[in-house]
Amino acid sequence: MKFLSTTFFRKAHRWLGLLVSIQLLMWTASGLFFSIPDITDVRGEQYLTQGYSIDVNQEARENIAPINAIVDIAKVNLEANETVLLKHRAGRLIYQVEKNSSGEKLIFDALTGQPMTYITSAEALSIVSERTELSPTEAVLINQSKTGSEFRGRDLPLYKVTVTKPKKGIVYVDPLTGEIAAIRTKLWRAWDFLWSLHIMDYQERDDFSHWLLRVFSALGVLTVLSGIILWFYSGKFQDRHNGEWTGDYIYFSSQGEILDRHKSHLICRITDEEKYPYYQQNTYTWNDGRTEQFELYATYKQARIWFDTERIQGSCWEIDSKTLMLNWTRQDIPKSYFYEMIQINEASDTRSRVWHWFENDVLIKRVCISETKIIT
Repeated sequence: MKFLSTTFFRKAHRWLGLLVSIQLLMWTASGLFFSIPDITDVRGEQYLTQGYSIDVNQEARENIAPINAIVDIAKVNLEANETVLLKHRAGRLIYQVEKNSSGEKLIFDALTGQPMTYITSAEALSIVSERTELSPTEAVLINQSKTGSEFRGRDLPLYKVTVTKPKKGIVYVDPLTGEIAAIRTKLWRAWDFLWSLHIMDYQERDDFSHWLLRVFSALGVLTVLSGIILWFYSGKFQDRHNGEWTGDYIYFSSQGEILDRHKSHLICRITDEEKYPYYQQNTYTWNDGRTEQFELYATYKQARIWFDTERIQGSCWEIDSKTLMLNWTRQDIPKSYFYEMIQINEASDTRSRVWHWFENDVLIKRVCISETKIIT
């Protein structure tokens, strides 16, 4: 019997749950949201033109500058796996050189071999029209980064191209390569907002390895563990007897004659109070309309529940998983003492109790009680 341990874990679970409940809700809600849409739809890939191809006429093929010339001009280190790609950019063939050492990208006209700079805003609009199913309206060059922006993680500058549909849709185009860098929609922004709540990075929205997330993750684990421990202790007698019980008390003489009987309603509660972690309220009702009600508060020590009230003094302890024993004295009945056995069923919804009532060391009464739990 670990009454204090149960109380401790009950308190821990309660306060940990209060502390992390909102974040646990955010983790659950955002995780549910992440599982619903296809990630390709979140990224806007459904708007990309399927089967996009480049038509290169015979004249262009014949006039393409030799790749060796580009390798020499750009000083490409083939041994370092630096690459030269023949690509299409805004209606023109280009060579794209990728320098592994610096991460730099260089663009050359594939026909003249001359270096090229950024595409124009008109060309950015043309690229969106060609490579997506969207209708662009305006292209603005972005040169300044912004914390938590929807184009974060991509090199600047970028063209920000607005489209007619979907509403508030944005396509970001790399002005150097002419590639579609990102497509942003309201779905992506909802995803991004919930992602920031999920990883608790509310500004940059990319860092999921920081102290705030670690602390709340640890608290979440402790909340779950305390709940598991409470579930384990739910089989112990304190929680099994916790609740409201209704029943019948029948008083017998030592010879077995019925002396009295009445209905009962008991409230048995384990509380979070340090001084009195156990509370009980007894209400008795007789057929003639008489009633009696009293309250009992108890402490815990030495593996027992201890009562010390104006009505009774005594203790309760566990014999096995189904059986409790109690002994007490009545303050209002001199030289009296009582022994009780409580037997609870496996389902913890009915129990049988028997008192032995002694005065002057003589058994004068027995009380048989049958109870049913009505509220857990």
